[in-house]
Amino acid sequence: MGFLIFGLSFVAPTLIANEATVILKKPTLSSSLNLDSTLVWKVTLAELNQQSDYIFVDRETLQQTLDELSLSELQSDSQRSSKLGEILGADYIVNARSSSEGEDMLTTVQVTEVRTSKTTADYKSAPAGDVVSVSKSIAAVILKALDTAKPGITVSKADSFVLELPENGKRPVVGVWIDEYHVSQPLADPAAEIQLTKRLIDSGFTVVDMRPHQAKENTAGGFKKLIGLAKRHKAEVLIYGEGISELADRIGSFEGTRARVEIKAVDLESGKILISESKYGIATDLAESIAAKKSLQEAADLLALDIIPKLIQPE
Repeated sequence: MGFLIFGLSFVAPTLIANEATVILKKPTLSSSLNLDSTLVWKVTLAELNQQSDYIFVDRETLQQTLDELSLSELQSDSQRSSKLGEILGADYIVNARSSSEGEDMLTTVQVTEVRTSKTTADYKSAPAGDVVSVSKSIAAVILKALDTAKPGITVSKADSFVLELPENGKRPVVGVWIDEYHVSQPLADPAAEIQLTKRLIDSGFTVVDMRPHQAKENTAGGFKKLIGLAKRHKAEVLIYGEGISELADRIGSFEGTRARVEIKAVDLESGKILISESKYGIATDLAESIAAKKSLQEAADLLALDIIPKLIQPE
């Protein structure tokens, strides 16, 4: 019997909406506004930091923060490492500019989503005034642009994996095979495959291990051989795909990477494609290869949130 999906019959996943991390560059103020730009920036940050949905990081002090954190990362200080993750795993980068337009002030904001490079822009015209009124106006347009860019629920960190699943739903036997590459250097192990396998096992699935048999049963012959390998290991569903990571940027001593993992889930009896999905991940570390693995793992976690509930069939 083919494996079916009943899209409305499982308990919906619970996603923890993390505070999105935003790196801010000090807004550019035209001289015609005749205001102390440093003071405006301090008041703007104070306004922004009252918002619980975001963690704001001043780009000008970022390098100093990184210098303080790099040694702590090597010493495995969990508290500082957590802070490092908040900063370097930023969700958005914001640039703002304010200039005078007659008696008014025009503020333009550009928000870039780090994971996808998608850019959102916004603007606001308001009467020019003192430091407080100008700062509040800048903060308002930044928040408006961020709220436009931000999806309804943001799951951006790998430790946000929380699923509420039915205890008695039928879980098919699953095989997982994801070919993974890092652009500048080879990866020793398939990080996304391992992470997705872990999430499946944690969710009550039986997962067969096809990797030890790779040398004996060459999968280079294509998808048909991979299907045959999965069937011989009694899998009912094969999850297969590709993951790729590459160096995104260097910030101080840290290597930043981005990854994309694409998968399909196939019912091995009917040949029907059950799921086709892809996700991005971002991560940093002092070592590029470790950062690459982290970004692939994050993408796999985000995939798991989507696909695991769809693989469960009500009894």
